[in-house]
Amino acid sequence: MKKKLMICFILVLSLVFTACAKSGEVKSAQEETTSVKEVTSSTKKEEATTEEVSKERSINDEKREITGVNGEKIILPPVKDIKRVVVMNPISLSAVLNVIPDDIEIVGINPVAVNTSDQAILNQLLPYWEDIETDFFNKDGYGANIEELLKLDPDLIIYDAKWQGEGMDKLDIPLIDVNVNENGEDAEKIMIAYEKVFKEIFDVNSENVIEKSWEELNTDISKLLDNDKVDKTVLFIWSNTGDAVSIYGSDTYVKTYCDKLGLKNVADVEGFPAVSMEQIYEWNPDYIFMLKGFDGVDHVENILNNTDGKDWSKLKAYKNKNLYNIPKTLLGWVSPSTDSPLMVYWLISKCYPEKLSNEDFSALIDEHYKFVHKLELEPEIINSILAE
Repeated sequence: MKKKLMICFILVLSLVFTACAKSGEVKSAQEETTSVKEVTSSTKKEEATTEEVSKERSINDEKREITGVNGEKIILPPVKDIKRVVVMNPISLSAVLNVIPDDIEIVGINPVAVNTSDQAILNQLLPYWEDIETDFFNKDGYGANIEELLKLDPDLIIYDAKWQGEGMDKLDIPLIDVNVNENGEDAEKIMIAYEKVFKEIFDVNSENVIEKSWEELNTDISKLLDNDKVDKTVLFIWSNTGDAVSIYGSDTYVKTYCDKLGLKNVADVEGFPAVSMEQIYEWNPDYIFMLKGFDGVDHVENILNNTDGKDWSKLKAYKNKNLYNIPKTLLGWVSPSTDSPLMVYWLISKCYPEKLSNEDFSALIDEHYKFVHKLELEPEIINSILAE
């Protein structure tokens, strides 16, 4: 009996030891499995981190450094990552349109660029202009409402830091400052600088058509005037509303055009001040040129019809019928644009009509648009431009 009990006891112990051994093996296996899982998880995290770092490095490698209009260095994403552009500075729009690829959309522009441009030309060069947002600008029509600007989700913003810089430095968006400090108000140098920078921004390898159009103009001036420049006095007016007549001073864009043609701007003042009719009579210029755009008013017609509330009749320009509305295409020609050379030709046709007839000038407009804009204008559009 005792032997049987002893045998049973031994069997039980044997089973217990076996169970414990198996339990230990299972636990060891589980620990090993857990350890493997932890290693695998750690490896995946390391791989993910490495992939993110690699991706970040790749993005950084793709970023480009370009030189801005004042020689400053600007870091930009690759062109393929620029899909939406805002052009806040109106005078840079035409140069942007000349080089911007078709797959990049302009989503915001300054309302001034629309209000002072010819709609027929806008339809040709910017067919979707009516769908582009302009309401993100403040009431002054120049500075932007930052909150509304961000809603446009731009990849690139072109602006003038001097006049439109408020709040812009807080944006985490590539900014292109187009205020050309070195060249002041020189329309020729401004537009040539824009062409070079915008071609680099949009990675365009093409002929510098803006620069070449100025070179051709400078050659033509020598041929047309042949040093026969005569002292002629001029006045440029940008607004004539109510009692105020606001003019272009001698340090503004008009200096470029006057210097090339030997014309004297009688308004030897700075900026765009408002002046009295008494002052205009004291100046008594040979020619008066008026911008038609901001208010949409035909100032020359009002003056000739005596409906603007002022007496211009004793001025030389009035008596000799030398009052003209400045034509407009992309902006009024007095402002820097891709069409600024046409402003100089137009002034020749008015101040030196024996040197350049209206017919020849119309042909020059046609040639200019074919060369600079790769666009053939209908004769009706050219006639409409000159009818201004």
